[in-house]
Amino acid sequence: MSLRSDQREVAERLIGLLERYSLAALWAPPGWGKSYITAWIIRQLRGRWVWSSSLISSLLSPMRALREFGVRAYLSAGRERLCNYGYSNVDIYYLNKCVNCILNKPVTIDELAKLDIASIADYSVLKEISETSNIGVCNYNVQERLIRMMLSKYDTVAVLMNYRRVAKYLRWTDYVVVDEAHNLFVPLLTKVSRRVVEYFMERVGIDPSIIKEPSLLRDVLREKLLEILTTIFTDELQVNPDDLVNLAESDILYYDDSDDSLVGVKLHGDIGEMLRSGKKVLVLSATMPPSMSGFPIIRVPPERTIRAMIPKDSLPITIQTTQFHKDKIAMLLRKYVDDETIIFTTHSKDIPDDIDAVYEDEVRSIDEVCGKVIVLNYFGRFAEGARLNKCHRRVLLYTVPLLPPSVMTKLKARGVSEEDIVVLKIVQSAGRILPNENAEIVLFDKRFQQYCPILASYGIQCVDAG
Repeated sequence: MSLRSDQREVAERLIGLLERYSLAALWAPPGWGKSYITAWIIRQLRGRWVWSSSLISSLLSPMRALREFGVRAYLSAGRERLCNYGYSNVDIYYLNKCVNCILNKPVTIDELAKLDIASIADYSVLKEISETSNIGVCNYNVQERLIRMMLSKYDTVAVLMNYRRVAKYLRWTDYVVVDEAHNLFVPLLTKVSRRVVEYFMERVGIDPSIIKEPSLLRDVLREKLLEILTTIFTDELQVNPDDLVNLAESDILYYDDSDDSLVGVKLHGDIGEMLRSGKKVLVLSATMPPSMSGFPIIRVPPERTIRAMIPKDSLPITIQTTQFHKDKIAMLLRKYVDDETIIFTTHSKDIPDDIDAVYEDEVRSIDEVCGKVIVLNYFGRFAEGARLNKCHRRVLLYTVPLLPPSVMTKLKARGVSEEDIVVLKIVQSAGRILPNENAEIVLFDKRFQQYCPILASYGIQCVDAG
């Protein structure tokens, strides 16, 4: 396996940056070969590497690249995927199923020696070998011992894992790869109805008025989470326990009066922790966050530029303008909406009532809503990864993708700027209908104009629309 000449040039430049700095970054379009370049760099520099991303599915391509370049690698997973009994994260972390499990014990060298370590390349193989060998130890414990052994034994090795697991292994590594780095700057949101939260507060003996103080509520949720989860199962309630867990584990919790719900905001991980580790860090992204612009970055520009239309008579879509200019906004919106349009917004209630649309909570599959206007949330389940170009050719970004000012202030304190979220969400939303030669992007909110200069760096050119 070898690199193309342009890839080889970029790879050698990245090696030079890593030799001079603690961090180097590669910003290149999807499919350009970031994984293969990184695998080649690992083979050249050797050493102990941790390659991280937000999802296991995002690490499958890196795993293939490492194999093709002959680099020893292991794709790891969390407790839930490896559990011998199929327990969920709620069972494991909050119902304490692991505490009294007979398999939850240390792994000895002799037990590890019974496994064909050389043939174990990922967690699924480890799980199969571990269980068929009948060593009687938790698969996850076997994996953790195996990873430590690999990082200690081999002079060139890469272990692939979720961002949040990296800190655990930093002491044994020389280099860290942060793949899909933009995900570290885009928060995950979980919404739970206020009435549902109030019900559980009453059931565990807490005054429901605590909802008025979200930060205190989050502390109470963490303290009372086991009781709450037990209540869900005892009362046989149709509530997703993971949603309550996500609220309790959120970095920020706030009340959203637009749909009467509690919203948990959580970041995938902390790139600052990796930068402070003293390890060499290689950052990869197809949409590098603006906050990273001050670091040494090698940029591979996109092959094409996407035109994004901003209506000449657009207005800033705020609470005030939607109240005082409701008819004007509705008339302008109808001009750009047809049955091939997907609308992204922060609150579905912002959309004028006379727009006949299907909303995100009604959508089970995008294939079921062809020929209809769809309204999706910037931070919802179709915001990333989903391809929406089968029967929709236009994406209309109705309002600027910002969270409440108090939340944005707290995110800024965690290293995530307003510009990061807005720019990355514009790029993500536009990307949902690509590739498509007839794709149209409409930036409906007048406030998008202030982001046009930086969007040009992402291959998006703002143009006036009549």
